[in-house]
Amino acid sequence: MIGFQMVGDRKLRRNLKRLTGKQLIKAVKSASGKAMTPVSRAIRKNIHLDQPIPFTAGTGLTRKEQQKLLKKSIGKRTKNIGRGSAIFAVAGVKGGYKVKSLGLPSNAAHMVEYGTRNTKPQPFIRPAMATLRGESLRVYTRELAAWITKNA
Repeated sequence: MIGFQMVGDRKLRRNLKRLTGKQLIKAVKSASGKAMTPVSRAIRKNIHLDQPIPFTAGTGLTRKEQQKLLKKSIGKRTKNIGRGSAIFAVAGVKGGYKVKSLGLPSNAAHMVEYGTRNTKPQPFIRPAMATLRGESLRVYTRELAAWITKNA
């Protein structure tokens, strides 16, 4: 998980205080979503399967087709909690992405990431999160500053 806390940059914090509640929520939500873009791209790039995905067993799909299905299920999402008192952004496997007759890749992504009794782990989400923490924070700060200067 990547978390952000505004520290430093006095000018940016001062301008943030000028925004109204709805403006602030919009600014933070927009910046958070854009900060997750490089993470979701890196997650997709990290998917390289050495063994079949559990949810595709017996379907006759090649490993390349299985990778494609798993890559399509990767996305990002931002959400307000408690009328904007907390805003979070997530990059990872989308819960609602469904493949006809196969079910949800999100039901099997954790088995690929952590492995099962019969398969070894093939982590693709955790390495992306670990390597892009700084990049994501830079994008977040840049986008938030741009939004504030444009709208404040």
